[in-house]
Amino acid sequence: MPFNKELSISSRISYLVSHSYWWSFARRLIFTISPILFALFNVRIAVCGFWDLLLFWGPSHLFYSLSMRSLSSATRNQRWSQIIDTILAPFMILPVLLESIGLKQMKFKVTNKDSEEDTVFQQILFSLPHLFLLFLSIAALLKFTMGKYGSELFYGSIIIFWLVYNVINLLYAIFFLLGRKLYRKSERIAANEIVVLSIQGKSIKGRTLNLSEGGLLLELNQAEYIPNDYAVPLKIENARYCAEFEGTIQYVKESSESWLYGIQISSINEENKRQYSQLIYDRMHSLPVKLDVWMTAFDDMMNNLSKRIEKQRPDMRKLPRVTLNKLVEFEDGTQGTIKDFNYEYARISGLKDHETFKILTLRLDDNFFQINFEPVLEKKINKNKGRLYQIQNYKELSESPLFMKELKHWINEQKLSTQ
Repeated sequence: MPFNKELSISSRISYLVSHSYWWSFARRLIFTISPILFALFNVRIAVCGFWDLLLFWGPSHLFYSLSMRSLSSATRNQRWSQIIDTILAPFMILPVLLESIGLKQMKFKVTNKDSEEDTVFQQILFSLPHLFLLFLSIAALLKFTMGKYGSELFYGSIIIFWLVYNVINLLYAIFFLLGRKLYRKSERIAANEIVVLSIQGKSIKGRTLNLSEGGLLLELNQAEYIPNDYAVPLKIENARYCAEFEGTIQYVKESSESWLYGIQISSINEENKRQYSQLIYDRMHSLPVKLDVWMTAFDDMMNNLSKRIEKQRPDMRKLPRVTLNKLVEFEDGTQGTIKDFNYEYARISGLKDHETFKILTLRLDDNFFQINFEPVLEKKINKNKGRLYQIQNYKELSESPLFMKELKHWINEQKLSTQ
């Protein structure tokens, strides 16, 4: 191809440069193996002194860095380019070699779309070449530095730096090949859009914090009762797009001054799906657009390790649990403290032993409405935390504007008492 007479000189040069890229993976493997052979097996790949090495390596490193800064985007730098080459190197050398001598792969392999994640066996299998090179690099580093002091370490600093550099790249490669636990199927995009939920004839208005193809994160100013046992209608719109669909509550958690509801889309037709996709993607994405120049390789490694060691606890609560600490007197004269409340259940403390087994009734707003508490059988009752009660008439309460007003008053009292 580069000798085709129909190509211009610049096209031939461009072709040769593009072709040489595929051989960079072989160069990366040689770069990784060379210090191992010298430090572990006393095999010298290059015979040169310090100044000779500096003469050939220095300009190459300088111009490579300058070209990366001028030609690459803000999400790519020299270090990450070398990490990517390290990841691909063991798997690219043989195919590139076979293609170069005319042996082509005739069958196109399609990625299996049914499998969401590689199995642990597949992940370990793909990382075996890098694990082997990492083991050899660490062994070479230990052998080379053992028993050396002072000037010996100084004159061997190039080999030590070389091995440490390769160890870091190999660790990155192994982290990549081992993958990470996926908690969602699609990426979330930050979006601030108006949402209206329709529940039993009542409209609840809120705003989205982010959108994804599978659902959204809804922010409400107060703890609203949204049933989690069936899908609720939602409507999202802005000046350009409008989508209507049904969704189910997956989790609820309290933020500093608001409540967050994770909603999964359960039903949406084709037209609204197109509109919803426009709502997601017709905006500037919220993914990183540049590398943090102050983030070192050590910082990245520690952050990666801590995330892998940290045990993720998914949000399982599907109703908003509101802390009240409200002292009340029930219909029969019994007094207790409603510790917390989530519309369907409440925890009440301060009751005597014989009072914890009876149904309690609380009348509010001059007996206009009442709350009926039925004790839930628990294996172990913590007297400090109180006993768990099920609210028998929670559906009526959730539809009552008077009760919602009273509940908001209780919440404000609790906030003021903790300030």
